[in-house]
Amino acid sequence: MNMSYLFFFFFIQLVLKYINSKVTENTICKDGFLIQMSNHFECNCNPGFVLTSESTCENKVECNANSLDKRCGDFSKCAYKDLQQKELTCKCIDGYDLEESICVPNECKNFRCESGKCVLDPKQEAKIPMCSCFIGIVPSKENNNTCTIEGQTECTLKCTKENETCKKTSGIYKCDCKDGYTFDKEENACISFSLFNILNLSIIFIISLIYFYII
Repeated sequence: MNMSYLFFFFFIQLVLKYINSKVTENTICKDGFLIQMSNHFECNCNPGFVLTSESTCENKVECNANSLDKRCGDFSKCAYKDLQQKELTCKCIDGYDLEESICVPNECKNFRCESGKCVLDPKQEAKIPMCSCFIGIVPSKENNNTCTIEGQTECTLKCTKENETCKKTSGIYKCDCKDGYTFDKEENACISFSLFNILNLSIIFIISLIYFYII
């Protein structure tokens, strides 16, 4: 194996690692969904799932005798409570510290942002902490780039499913059903309220008929 091939292989691995670690508007969140704040994108997990990496969610477990190293929270796993190794508890994984009951990157420990959160700058290869603000607030240069002044952030999420649009919810942008539509889990799509109500009434009618004939 010559040196040029080794260099090329090493370079490709670095590129893949860098791409996989950066969440962008094109990221597909496994068992979760993409959200946007003022300065970054991130994956949020579906109910019952927790983040194991920036773009991957896994089933959440409760720590017990059979759950060593399994995921119990975002960026945390079940680990022994002390050196006696008798009891498991939920601890942050390497590279993260516990702050206000959540695991944050080590670099974000005690990093205050006011109306936002500390994240690692997605534009930097090094782990540089920065503030990303809730939608409607932007970083203030006069206040060390903390989230303290009003301002607008354009939604750049790619909401491409039928009857889907970008919506502001609890200080974040996310893709959601348009007004007049609701999300149907079985169809994995946004359907109109009228169709949703018809389907529900049909199910209720069928159940009522079955109950009537059984009784």
